[in-house]
This record gives sequence, structure tokens and C-alpha cells, in this order.
Amino acid sequence: LNRTHSGGCNSSDLGDMSFMMFDYIRDALKAMDMMRSHHMLTDVILEVGTELFHAHRLVLAAASPYFKAMFTGGLRECEMNRVRLQGVSATAMARLIHFMYTGRIRVTENTVCQLLPAATMFQVTNVIQACCNFLERQLDPSNAIGIANFAEQHGCNELCRKANQYIESHFSQICQEEEFLQLSSLQLITLIKKDELNVQEEKEVYNAVLKCVKYDEDNRYIKMEHILSAV
Repeated sequence: LNRTHSGGCNSSDLGDMSFMMFDYIRDALKAMDMMRSHHMLTDVILEVGTELFHAHRLVLAAASPYFKAMFTGGLRECEMNRVRLQGVSATAMARLIHFMYTGRIRVTENTVCQLLPAATMFQVTNVIQACCNFLERQLDPSNAIGIANFAEQHGCNELCRKANQYIESHFSQICQEEEFLQLSSLQLITLIKKDELNVQEEKEVYNAVLKCVKYDEDNRYIKMEHILSAV
């Protein structure tokens, strides 16, 4: 901003302007990722299986409450230059670190089953949400029960709710799928007791239950009366 006054320039007349430089943020992350790949200024090595990942504690701690607690909470890892991680695959760890330095994550059918548990473990909420969005779009009669169970296991309550709504709305198709036949007796009873099941008539639920019992007759026949009473 350029202003000219005959009586001189008074700084109070200029006001102020704030600028948000998104290119700066992008370029700074790009520079940090470049330094990571060349092991420049890295101060920790994450050991996952046989793979080693050089990284900067500050970046890890900023992206993950798990790492923040590890590196700032007085744990023994605070003083360690090399940290072994359990319960995560090298593939998932590589993708998470890539996200922490770039803000980009690619989710596929082949990686989501490893990526969501890893993101949950390290509390990387953006990646958790990306995985949940991906799985929600994949909902289908053949996989809805599996996705609902997977979401429940990892505390993804909203995805679990949407998957269960899908199951209720598409019960007629879902009861024809392998996942339905593999439900435990308790899961089967919980499902068929729901008032929200979208069926034309109660006989449809009854026939689905009979089919499910016959699939595992040795274990379910003795519970048949209890199961049918839920219809």
C-alpha cells in the first residue's frame, strides 16, 4: 500500500494488512520432507520391523499426540535416538510419516486395513477421518457388516453408525451375503431385533435366520429357539 500526503506520512494513517502465505506453508513442508529424505537435521530413528525411518521429533510430535507424549512426557524415549515401535506395519508407518510431512495420504482397499489401526494408534485424526470417509464410500451389501465391525474395533463411532444404518436399510441384500452367515449368535440376535430393519414382511427375517442357522447347524441349532424368539 502506497500513500502520499502533502504534510508527510503519518504511520497511524496507514492502518495494517495481514497476509496468509499458503505457498510458504507448502514450501516449508516440502523443505522439511526433503531434509528428512536426506537425513538432514533428523534427530530420531523409528525402527519398525526391519525398516528404519529417519525423522524430526518436532514434526512427529506436532502431527501426533502419541509422539508428543513420547518425546515430551518424560518417558525414556525422550533421550533415545532410536525408538522401536510395535503393533504397526512398515508400510503403514511409511504412509503416516509421508502424511506428517506433506499433508497428503492415499487410501486404497489394500492399505486401509493397516492404515486405520496405525492412524488410531498414533492418534493422527486427519488420517483416521480419511480412512473412515474411504470406507463409507465402499459400503456394499457384501462388506457392510465387516466395515461396521472394523469401525467398532477402532472406535470410529460415526462410521460404525453409518455402516449399521446401511445394514438396516439393505437387510434383504445383506442376508444373502457370506458376512451375514458368519455372524455370531449374539450378533445375529442383536441385528434381527432392530425395529429399523427394512423388510417387506417378518417372514423375510425368519427365513434369513433359518439360513444362518443351517450354515453352522452344529453350533447354532441348540440356540435356535433363542434366536427365533428374537424375530
